[in-house]
This record gives sequence, structure tokens and C-alpha cells, in this order.
Amino acid sequence: MAKGLYQTVEDRLKVEGYSRKTIKTYLRELRKFVEYTHPRHPRDLNADDIRAYLLYLIEEKGVSRSAVNQAISALKFPPTKTDGKIWSVSNGRTQSRKAHVRRSQRAFR
Repeated sequence: MAKGLYQTVEDRLKVEGYSRKTIKTYLRELRKFVEYTHPRHPRDLNADDIRAYLLYLIEEKGVSRSAVNQAISALKFPPTKTDGKIWSVSNGRTQSRKAHVRRSQRAFR
């Protein structure tokens, strides 16, 4: 049985060690994005849709930069490939979380 988008994302966040609160927040942000793009299916969405959503949050909803960054972080976690399409989201930072974790782990050796 195939898992749905939200369950897949939740499982991935758990495996990567995110806190329950972060998982809850990311899933909420993902649901908001999917509602914004409704009736289109998430597998049909792309980076342009994400950019449009982020502009909507900034220009029409007037959310803070912190809230936009939260949405960006959350939207990085849907499966990166859905039917051959890749969601690419960047907040302008060059270092990935995994690289940060690896560097932090080296500091404790």
C-alpha cells in the first residue's frame, strides 16, 4: 500500500531526527501550501509554484521573514522526486543540514 504525501514526509522527518514539534510545524506548512495550490496535485507542482506561494505569503498575507523561512524549510522535505519532478527550494543558505551535522559530529571527535 502506497503512503500518502504527509505520511511519507512525516516518516522522513522522523528518520532524520527532527523533533515532534518541528514535524508538526512542517506538516502544517506543507498542508497550507497544498491548500494554496488546490486543486492541483502535489506531484504536478514545481519550483515556480513554490516561489508563487512564498510571494503570496510575503505580499498578500504579510507574514514575517521568519514565517517565510519556516515555510521554505518545510517545503524542502516533501519527497524530492514525485513522478520524475523535483521540488527545488532554497532560502539562500549554502550549507545543508546534513553538512552542518557532519561538521558538528567532527567537532566532538
